[in-house]
Amino acid sequence: MTKTINFYKIFSIIIGFLIIYFFYNLYDSNQNTKGEFKIVFFDVGQGDSIFIEDEKGFQILIDGGKGNKVLSELSKVMPFYDRSIDMVIATHWDADHIGGLIPVFDRYDIKVAVTNNQKRDTNTYNELLKRIKKEAHHLIIDKPQKITTQAGTEIEFLWPAVENIQDSNNASVVTYIKKYDKEILLTGDISKEVENLLTDIYNEKLKDIEILKVAHHGSKTSSGEGFIKHITPEYSIINYGKKNNYGHPHQSTIETLREHQSEIILTPNGQIKFVFDTKEDLTYIQ
Repeated sequence: MTKTINFYKIFSIIIGFLIIYFFYNLYDSNQNTKGEFKIVFFDVGQGDSIFIEDEKGFQILIDGGKGNKVLSELSKVMPFYDRSIDMVIATHWDADHIGGLIPVFDRYDIKVAVTNNQKRDTNTYNELLKRIKKEAHHLIIDKPQKITTQAGTEIEFLWPAVENIQDSNNASVVTYIKKYDKEILLTGDISKEVENLLTDIYNEKLKDIEILKVAHHGSKTSSGEGFIKHITPEYSIINYGKKNNYGHPHQSTIETLREHQSEIILTPNGQIKFVFDTKEDLTYIQ
């Protein structure tokens, strides 16, 4: 009887290890892009959420949408045993950008949290700020700043570059990333006014962008003709929810992007994953 019990114990342990090994290799073969840089645009409904991981495993989450959907999206790109994220960027304090970051802080260990310098009087703002102060190093963007990861990924916060911005959308943290001579511009909810300021300030830096996160979910208040002409994005990603009440994306935005031969990709069609490999190729799947 004892031998039978021991046999079943050993058998159960072996099966347990095999299951862990299977799932680890399933993740490694399907999702882990060692030697590659990836940026993934999540489908979180009417909101923004973007995940970035470089070839040495530095992870960034930009915004988290409004609810818990960001957690299921993260589970598709991170292994179940990974419970930390190097950097979270809250572009601004609107609920459709930061609401989902609260459950992210509850589940993951966040090392650095990046925000603008605005203050808000909302429950969502107060809850998220409480977690940031308790659990992460808080980096406030009130002037342009730049960091470089161990893998050589250049991350620049271009905006806010002035003080006392009254409009919440126009205070969005604008992030510029350069990898393998390819450039990504992530714009939060900025308006045409700020787009024009960015091209005035940065000029040559913002020409020939490979990937643009279209500002404000494709709203008609953003994606101005002069801005899109200046940056000429190869790919334009629009984050929004199906059947939203705001008319996003606006037809004028779609027409402007098409006029400048930008390939438009929409998050309601599912998660969008771009991969930059060591050969400097750029591919995407949805």
